[in-house]
Amino acid sequence: MLAEQLHVPLPDAGQLRERRHLNMTLIESLQQAPNRVLLRVADSPGARVVHEFTGKHLLDSEKIARLQPTSDDSRIVLLLLPHSPELFLLQIGLTLCGKVPAVLPWPTTRVDGQKYQRNLLHQLGQLPADHLITLPRLAENLQPGVGFPVSGCQLADSSRFETMFMKRFTAEARHRPLTGSKQHLPEDALFLQFSGGTTGNTEMRRGHGRDA
Repeated sequence: MLAEQLHVPLPDAGQLRERRHLNMTLIESLQQAPNRVLLRVADSPGARVVHEFTGKHLLDSEKIARLQPTSDDSRIVLLLLPHSPELFLLQIGLTLCGKVPAVLPWPTTRVDGQKYQRNLLHQLGQLPADHLITLPRLAENLQPGVGFPVSGCQLADSSRFETMFMKRFTAEARHRPLTGSKQHLPEDALFLQFSGGTTGNTEMRRGHGRDA
């Protein structure tokens, strides 16, 4: 179902110009507020530790995104990370790099890790994505069963979140070419947003410049 939602006609010249304009608008907005705090990320609801990021910090997030091993021709990059500063910085940084980030909901601690990974593999098999960034242990578990590259992103407290994935998990090898996501998504899309799927099937919507 998600693959069908992403399948749209190829972009025209006007959409290409609009995406370039939206990227420049975002960059210019950040450049105009280099010392102003534009983003605050709390470690968890009610936590005392709050990370603050200025316009300059958010511009520098592009450097963080470029450290990820995504190929130049990849476009849709899935982010499967717990609530953290890295999640927000990667989403902004990937956008500045010209990618289309798509955040997948992180599971709760009540979820069975083995069942979750099996369901996740099925979901990833339906998405026309080019790359997945997640925690190192989960990336190692999933890669054999995913038809596009999966890379690990180390967080300050990765081990705490990876506990549910430490049990041995064997993903059935899956080999298929990259899905060519560029033909599925309009050029003026800046990001993708997925629902948690708690009330049924996971749904996806495209975010454009007016939503950013």
